Amino acid sequence: MKKGLILVYLFLGILIYSFNLSIKPIFTTYNEENTNYLFYSVTPVMDFGTLKIGPGVNLYQNEIGGKFYYGVPNRYTEDSTNVYNMFSINYLEISTDFANFKYSFMNEYTHGLGTTMYRYSKKLAKSFDLKIFKEDEYNFSVHYPYEITTYFPFTTKNSATLSWVNLDYNFDIFNMGILIATNYPYSDYHTDIVSILNVYKPFGPLNLGVEGSVIYTKAEKNNLVYGDTVGFLGGLGAAISFEYVDLRALPIIYLSKYSNLNYLDNNYEKTNNLAQNYDFLVLSEEERLGGIYDISFRYDDILDSYLRYSYEVPFNFSEIQNQKIYSKVYLKSPISEYPFSFEMSYNRILENNELVFDIFKEIFNKNTQFEYSLNYNLLTGLSLSYINYYDHISNEMKGKIALNATYQF
Repeated sequence: MKKGLILVYLFLGILIYSFNLSIKPIFTTYNEENTNYLFYSVTPVMDFGTLKIGPGVNLYQNEIGGKFYYGVPNRYTEDSTNVYNMFSINYLEISTDFANFKYSFMNEYTHGLGTTMYRYSKKLAKSFDLKIFKEDEYNFSVHYPYEITTYFPFTTKNSATLSWVNLDYNFDIFNMGILIATNYPYSDYHTDIVSILNVYKPFGPLNLGVEGSVIYTKAEKNNLVYGDTVGFLGGLGAAISFEYVDLRALPIIYLSKYSNLNYLDNNYEKTNNLAQNYDFLVLSEEERLGGIYDISFRYDDILDSYLRYSYEVPFNFSEIQNQKIYSKVYLKSPISEYPFSFEMSYNRILENNELVFDIFKEIFNKNTQFEYSLNYNLLTGLSLSYINYYDHISNEMKGKIALNATYQF
């Protein structure tokens, strides 16, 4: 254990005093196929203009105080004790006037108005992202989740199941975007093919448009409960952007059976999640209406926050279904001599017929994800944090002090 930490701290200490490097550290917990890991990573990104490269150090433990292993956790291979596997390319980006190629840890992805793909992500998964574009005309992109886990021996894995191609095109009178995504052939549970089309017309800061999706699912052989399904959803709405505020509203959305809002979100890859997206989708056996409301605030690098609420109702308006709240706040001290920051997130799936204002009667329950942290920033991305979070299993708040990292690749 000490050997692994000394190597990380030595590597980090040398890089802090290097020039023209931005440091991207990660110290976090990680779950792979119901096994929890403690993951440590430090990535210095060297910027050569067209080329950016980040050779990093990756280590992990199976338990606190346990033995260190090198590389990235991979259920298909044994844990590596070869110290050379500690070193890896964590970031690579090549940029030109017409194309961009990037290999890195995933960020969050939202497509169009966010009816079907909203803040999709998988923690610590790497991907290849290619963009070919012409400014103010078109943007073609490909996303493929894949990564090298060890070099000795050389092993790779699909870091997530979902890949896609996307085309955004600016016509003279309107803009159009189309995305086709699938988890084939990497999901052991079900196969999805999702197509999303949006068309909108800009009027200065205001955009008016429509968005529709087709979701096809096919149950795999080891999942005989559900058959093949096809669902459709479509809605119209508006988005408006100001200097510090963005607003989006889709008050009228039609949903056929076997479809739901936010299908591709940050729970999509969680096959062991109680509110698993696929199970909810195939159990949606009637037509419904829905709506989405979204607001975000930002101010320089001091404030970044958003709040989103979505819901579904049957045509007889007998109950409110599939209500989801996503929210996050990030505040940073504007005074460099006091490098403090505050982060808070609150996500919740509401029960059927539960009203939004009812959450103030019971702020925390089994469907709540809540966490806040007060951070002292040691360097960009790395902080000493007091973290308080809600444990829905024990139904209590728990606190801890830890090295924490927010990473954006």
